[in-house]
Amino acid sequence: MILYLELIVQIVGTMLYVFLARELFRRGDLPSARLLRLFVVAVTIWFAGTLLDTWLTLLFGVPDTPTTFLGLIDISRGLAWLIALPLLTHTLAALDESMDGRVRGPIVVLGYLGILLFVQVVYRQLAGSPSELATLTSSVYPRLVIHAGLTLPAAAFFAGRLAHSVRPRRLARFFKALRLWLVGLFIVVALGLLARPWTANPDPLDVVVRLGLAGGLIGPGMLFALWVQRHNLLRLSLSNRALRHLVIVLSVVLTALLVGPALGTGDLRVAHRFVAWGTLVAMLIGLIGPWLLERAMATSTTVRAFLGRTVEPRELDRLTDALLAIDDDGSLGDGDDLLDGMATVLQDWLGTEVSVLPRTTSTEPLWRLFTRQDRDAPDVDIAHRLQPLSTPVIGALDRHGLHAALAVRTSASGEVRGLLGLCAQVSGGAWADGE
Repeated sequence: MILYLELIVQIVGTMLYVFLARELFRRGDLPSARLLRLFVVAVTIWFAGTLLDTWLTLLFGVPDTPTTFLGLIDISRGLAWLIALPLLTHTLAALDESMDGRVRGPIVVLGYLGILLFVQVVYRQLAGSPSELATLTSSVYPRLVIHAGLTLPAAAFFAGRLAHSVRPRRLARFFKALRLWLVGLFIVVALGLLARPWTANPDPLDVVVRLGLAGGLIGPGMLFALWVQRHNLLRLSLSNRALRHLVIVLSVVLTALLVGPALGTGDLRVAHRFVAWGTLVAMLIGLIGPWLLERAMATSTTVRAFLGRTVEPRELDRLTDALLAIDDDGSLGDGDDLLDGMATVLQDWLGTEVSVLPRTTSTEPLWRLFTRQDRDAPDVDIAHRLQPLSTPVIGALDRHGLHAALAVRTSASGEVRGLLGLCAQVSGGAWADGE
């Protein structure tokens, strides 16, 4: 059962960090981008290597003598886990620009020095006969706790400082949640001194520590993805379609976990092999399925008609009728009452908070964009976070908590009569797919 729980954690971690790595490498304007990417790559290697090791174990069983190939997998994922901790501390420290570098630097360096505790272990693993990572970890677990003590509390410290200094508040809440997770992870790692995580008959504490070590690093990624999905953190976007892919993959895996033991009632190896192949199919669905679907929709009108996400003409007709009904007799003119009515109709239709944006100092970059006052500004009637917009325009969206702003123009002259803003918290997560 523990093996299956670890398998679920590994699949979620691998897919989550593969997605984050893809998004981070597609964006070149992120704060502390290099450190953040290195951290995500390290954690991806940890989860992917652990998933590969578990998959091979399910398919072929545990070998009597660890092979060189399995030894290299263990070294790669073990080093990735060790390096990820100081990288996370370094990333958070780099974001905390208010701290004196003479204080911040030694704290970060101390975390990297903790890796030196394992140089001799890695050398023996490479030079001699390799050992399983579980056996190796048990033999050097006190060093692991020391390394975690040099990094996780420091990372929680920087996350706490950022929670009190950053704006907007939703970003501060992200750092508070991250600090809480890091403190909890360190406690779990420290409890490992009192437990035997890899014993044949584990008690509840052993299970908690084992799962904490295997999936503890999933927390920063899940928090990051949650804030991306709800608030477009760092102007990234996690669509509802991506979440559905993850749910589909987990559904296939859970089905394999339930059916496998039933098929292998007489032989546990049959159950393990069924789970292994079911996991592989699930991963292929999650990683390759979306690309194949996009290609099919791009080349086939039939597939696009059945699976494409479009707004039907009758829906647009109802929206148009609702907008025209706001001012049947023309008494509202082009004033604020008309804009308020349009905001209400669009809010009901989209299921997203829509507000009127008056022309103020904070919204001036948006008005200059839509009224073509900036020579280099693109000719658009909508500005959203996924566009390559200027820093002032993005800043205006951030200040008002918006994912997008729309220009309302008069039909005759095309003059901008007002701006409407779409709240980021609700609309942001699905915007990439046009949902």
